[in-house]
Amino acid sequence: MTTRWFVARTKPNGEQRALINLSRQGFHAFLPREERQQKRGRRQVLVQRPLFPGYVFLELDLDRPGWAAVNNTFGVLRLVSLQDGIPSALPRGAVEELLERTDEQGLLLPPEEIEVGSHMRVVQGPFANWVAEVVAAPDDARISLLLDLMGRKVTVTTTRSNLAKPSLADGKG
Repeated sequence: MTTRWFVARTKPNGEQRALINLSRQGFHAFLPREERQQKRGRRQVLVQRPLFPGYVFLELDLDRPGWAAVNNTFGVLRLVSLQDGIPSALPRGAVEELLERTDEQGLLLPPEEIEVGSHMRVVQGPFANWVAEVVAAPDDARISLLLDLMGRKVTVTTTRSNLAKPSLADGKG
């Protein structure tokens, strides 16, 4: 068998700890993260958080000994398995697609293609975490969005770097 991508369930808020300890053991681990606006007191701050809270991805070859050590790694609860305790591999290409959409630190990059009619999530600013419809993308710098603001449709303009594809939790992913 060749190497495949698997998922490890982490302890609560233990994604970063699991990532560090898996890497120390020689496993190729991946934790995709996104930037989100978060309120801290009266301020809005930009924070990085896991795209899939509670999980890290890792590349394993189940034919080679030593993969079971993942279950004893600090920060990891267990490898996700569906039958007989054998870890379940992810579909080919799923993690590779995520790797292409992230930088070296695993942070999601702004979308390259933004199509009129698609939905995007605003990353920061007064409309942070809102999902809006793209109404115009005339150049690479500015994007016009249609927001539903208190029952009225309002057009706002922002930069491409201030947008991300909505996640499943946003309801439009």
